[in-house]
Amino acid sequence: MPQSLADLRILVVDDNEHIRKLVKVILRSIGVTKVGEAENGRQAIDIMKEVVPDVILSDWEMEHMDGLQLARFIRKSPESPNAFLPVIIMTGQADRQRVLAARDAGVNEFVIKPLSAQVILSRLSNILDTPRPFVKSDNFFGPDRRRHLKPWDGVERRGNAADSARANLSQHQINSLISQRH
Repeated sequence: MPQSLADLRILVVDDNEHIRKLVKVILRSIGVTKVGEAENGRQAIDIMKEVVPDVILSDWEMEHMDGLQLARFIRKSPESPNAFLPVIIMTGQADRQRVLAARDAGVNEFVIKPLSAQVILSRLSNILDTPRPFVKSDNFFGPDRRRHLKPWDGVERRGNAADSARANLSQHQINSLISQRH
């Protein structure tokens, strides 16, 4: 991954020409100079056969191949040029189901329209400065879904003598102990 925004190659994928132009202006305003564009996911795949970008910035809803289908292709297809390619999805709808669907498709970041330079820069910073490790399981491949990985620093609960003793108490005994405290 390039060290500076000026070296970053971003492919903007959106079926709306005005949005593509707006995103290009925003990217240039924050220092990104290498910006390609595609009208849908299929065209993006064709472009990636020639030049693999460093980041995909894609709209969700497009004909022929939408942003989630593109993300799934990048993560799972043997024809993908880079299964680890960061994908940022842009959408005007940010309900919980959409956010979870994007996450489950292996999307790295999520941008809610209307777009701003500050938000796009923030998402690029997340990808470049604090990338999440990738996870592979039977039904998922993509960036770790947990955003904030905090190491466990407490006492391991399994095997703890107090928990073992509590597990052997009946519900009646537990209720008695609670009522004695109050």
